[in-house]
Amino acid sequence: MEIPNFKTWKTALLLSIIVPVSLLAGLKLTGIIGGSDGEAIKIAENKTLEPATWEFERPGHTISGITEDCEHENVTATYFGDYFLANSTITLHAYSGSSVFDPRSPSLGMAVSSVASVPRGYLVNVNISFQEEYMASRVGLYGPEHNAIPFIRLYNLSIIEDVDGLIGVQKAHFTMRGVNKPTQASFWRVAEWLLCSPYNQSHSLKINIEFTYFNGTAYKKVVQPFILKVFPDNNNTFETAEELKANQTRRAYIGTARISYDSVDWYKIWLQKGVTANFTLRYVDIDLMDMYIYDPSGTLKACIFKSVDATLTQITLNINETGWWYIKISVQSSHFVYAIFVTTKTQGDTL
Repeated sequence: MEIPNFKTWKTALLLSIIVPVSLLAGLKLTGIIGGSDGEAIKIAENKTLEPATWEFERPGHTISGITEDCEHENVTATYFGDYFLANSTITLHAYSGSSVFDPRSPSLGMAVSSVASVPRGYLVNVNISFQEEYMASRVGLYGPEHNAIPFIRLYNLSIIEDVDGLIGVQKAHFTMRGVNKPTQASFWRVAEWLLCSPYNQSHSLKINIEFTYFNGTAYKKVVQPFILKVFPDNNNTFETAEELKANQTRRAYIGTARISYDSVDWYKIWLQKGVTANFTLRYVDIDLMDMYIYDPSGTLKACIFKSVDATLTQITLNINETGWWYIKISVQSSHFVYAIFVTTKTQGDTL
């Protein structure tokens, strides 16, 4: 399924349908809820899964891609149990200095989607909610389509509640009911997260995708949380180096002083003497970035100069001292997103 380019959304000027907040009072947040035909049903089990998380360093201006390959990024979670299968995805698109819903606010575009199957029963409904503690931020939900570009795609589901643009912890909400007690259903919908804040403000948005289903013997509910975080750049010096953990990918933005505020990033990672560490960079413009590795005393141990050899993307070191090892990333020109990760092995293991 091809996802529309987020750049085209900025010209759409399309507002989603706003439903009065008073409609939320109709939700019954107990064990009794409305079924696929509106009848009352009793939930035998409620299960909340581990959240899928995503983090990103907040740029100071608009960028069209938020991954090191300048494409969208999928944050996916899959659940299977009690004769129920769901695959849910948040697809992150461009970070923009403005929004269709409010041209004054920086925003992050995304699509929320799920595919669900209940082979021995049926899907009752799906509820999606957006929440953040930062009161001023908002979430805008796109309507069905504009200029033949679809912003909502439903299969065996129909929207029965639709609320967005709220100021407070609850930002937006929409509920879909299963059509004719479906054993399979799916949805895909575009949204925008309006930060409504200065650059130095951190944000954490929680998206809950809640499935209510009948598995052939009982009604059950499964909630899949997603947590999206954006935060300002604050690792531009040796003293403010950001901590990395082994086998953890860190995605960040960098740009030269002429274009942006952020031409150097510093990281640190605790390494034990005797391990072998592999430091890896990923990004689009392979000839524009340099990487330097320093030992705990601050002595330069290895470096990559991409302008000299654009084929190099990794540094492998045998660690000879326990302590904080430092990584400096610098950009020679332009601005883009990159990813850095460090893998380690002990003698006899493989990277």
